[in-house]
Amino acid sequence: MATEPSPGAASEAEAVPEAADNELESAPSDLESTPCDRDESAVGRDSETRPGGGLPDQLETKVQPGALAQSPPSQTPTWRRRLAAIVTALAAAGAFVGDIGGLQGVACSLPGLSYVCGEIGLGGVPSAAERELWNSRGPESCSTYREYLQRFPDGPLAEASDRALGARTFRDQVTWIDDRRNLPLTTRRGIDPFPTEAAAQEDALARGQIDAQRLICGGFEGGEYRLISARAEQEVWNCQQLQGGFVCGFDGRAICELKVRRVETFEVCP
Repeated sequence: MATEPSPGAASEAEAVPEAADNELESAPSDLESTPCDRDESAVGRDSETRPGGGLPDQLETKVQPGALAQSPPSQTPTWRRRLAAIVTALAAAGAFVGDIGGLQGVACSLPGLSYVCGEIGLGGVPSAAERELWNSRGPESCSTYREYLQRFPDGPLAEASDRALGARTFRDQVTWIDDRRNLPLTTRRGIDPFPTEAAAQEDALARGQIDAQRLICGGFEGGEYRLISARAEQEVWNCQQLQGGFVCGFDGRAICELKVRRVETFEVCP
């Protein structure tokens, strides 16, 4: 069964639109409502005032002070701050290892870090073993540079070693070395007899000395040799009686004392 509204309720319903119309008419004229707050009658009035109808070109919304509540400041969790610190530290370490901005050269030049950088191969700093080998190089000697390149082909001093070897020159050093040559010597018997065999032997030794000086050892005079002395040494006598006297010769050796020229060529590295 339908229930009919009471007369009092109907009068209250009619009073509500009238109150709303009174509030709209009493609102300030300089404030424009938003599209969501405007009723259908207002939209109709705008359509009648604009050519072609429709909504206005510009809709302005005015926000009253305090209409929007301020949001509280964000609180970054602790684990995010720690993660950011770790990422920053890793980025700094990566920049150092990658030598971004020349960080290695600056840091490894410090006395406290120079040794560490050399041992781990950073910053172009030689290690202790490299420095020891480098400091052992002799004056004008190229062998140390070759040894360095063999042991440390990618070391920080490899380029300097290559330059030193590329600029090397050669120098000859002449020395004279003592030498002795023992060569066979045969001295013939003389034609003039001597009254005694000893005198004939003495004559043979004198002739043998001349042979050793001129014929045997004389070939070492000049060029690569310097003849210092020559002497004849008897090994087997060859004596014979002749016309009531004695003639002698001998088989032996010529002893040649020499100086031999030696030329040594040295590499000279700057």
